[in-house]
Amino acid sequence: MAIPYTQSTMANVRAVDGTYISYPFLEDGDTSTKVYNMICTQRESDYSASQIDLDDPMTNATTAGVIELPFTGDSSAYFVGDTGHSSIGGGMIQFTRTFSNIPQTTATPSGSSFVTFPGIGDGNMGITALSMTLGTDGIFITTSTPHSFSVGDRAYYTNVSYTYDNGTDPSETNSFGDPEDPGYTSSITIAGGSVFVYSNVLEVVSSTQFRINPPDLDAWTETVTLTPLTGEIWNREKGGSLIDSIAMNTGGAGINITTTTAHSLSVGEYVNIVMRFTVGSDPFMNSVSGRFEVLSLDGTDGFIVDVGMYWNTIETLTVQSGKRVVGIGNLRNPIAINVVTNTRYNYILPGVTSGISDVTDIAVPPVFQVVDQNTGDVVDTTENPKVRFLNDTYFYTLPTVPNSTEYNSMVTDKANIVIESSLSTWAGNILVLKTKTCQAK
Repeated sequence: MAIPYTQSTMANVRAVDGTYISYPFLEDGDTSTKVYNMICTQRESDYSASQIDLDDPMTNATTAGVIELPFTGDSSAYFVGDTGHSSIGGGMIQFTRTFSNIPQTTATPSGSSFVTFPGIGDGNMGITALSMTLGTDGIFITTSTPHSFSVGDRAYYTNVSYTYDNGTDPSETNSFGDPEDPGYTSSITIAGGSVFVYSNVLEVVSSTQFRINPPDLDAWTETVTLTPLTGEIWNREKGGSLIDSIAMNTGGAGINITTTTAHSLSVGEYVNIVMRFTVGSDPFMNSVSGRFEVLSLDGTDGFIVDVGMYWNTIETLTVQSGKRVVGIGNLRNPIAINVVTNTRYNYILPGVTSGISDVTDIAVPPVFQVVDQNTGDVVDTTENPKVRFLNDTYFYTLPTVPNSTEYNSMVTDKANIVIESSLSTWAGNILVLKTKTCQAK
């Protein structure tokens, strides 16, 4: 009986019809990453999963473990595995042998999600100067932005401290605004547990200067120079105005809101808006009620906010009755907002990627956190540094990291913060580091 003849080369791996090259990241803008898929056959009894090692380059046929490459060798393509094994009869097996470049870093929109942003333990105005006039009760406060106070309004403040004579004598540190002082008739607790007390405005000097007389402020007995150290001012109704009209922002996203009077708002501040409006001749009544960032100003009575509506043609917006806007500065408790997210994909092959020998060398980005430097705890509200007075002693409280001023700058600069990160296997030994971010709000 004749013995069937089997070619010795059947013991080797050969690429057959069906072999192809794919570009899996074209939609993400990566046009150079190739995945080489070789449809291979071999005598089943000679197949070994360890014929070649993961991460071996496809430099030539020998390193790829095949009789002949069906395409030009690529030394930057690495073996990521054999898959899809199946018997094709005659003692033969078929499988797909795959080599891949290390994909380029890509970043793609990843939808939207509700993200909880930290509270901001901050007034809506910074203190730039303090002064006194001998013979006049109280203290003059100069703010970094228009305060919008009128005589008789309540000026809320906390943690106001200063030195005499330009700080040449640190022992002359003084403060006012202690919520435990019996002279204060009322206080309010807001973001992060910060307590604001208030005094009535006695005099308005200018749009950025006013005078109050806190009950725990000692009477002046001599003329001194004051240098502010810390302190925050809050006008609960800063920039409160009625809305006169609204229009599309033809120069970009958002809508232009015009108020009936000057609003005293600043770019980067937040406003509470309530209004209803129609678009063109469509009777559908749109409503807006919420907190929005002031993106830009248009004169003294106009400003632009993005309420999440966008148009491809010029439309006329008609605002209805019962509409108003109240400026609220930056002060707030932690807040959850539905925001657009973006995910960055970094691909890493240990032993090939620079500086990465094994998986333990990979640092997964931490999610954004606010840290209290005084305790080391993670907290939910940013705070600026403070000088406090307790038991006849002044002591310094470290700010959070980031502090309120730094976080507000992150919001203004549209800095991206990490909200989620993970490390997983993409193919073979190639890993993918996923980092989901959103703009600070």
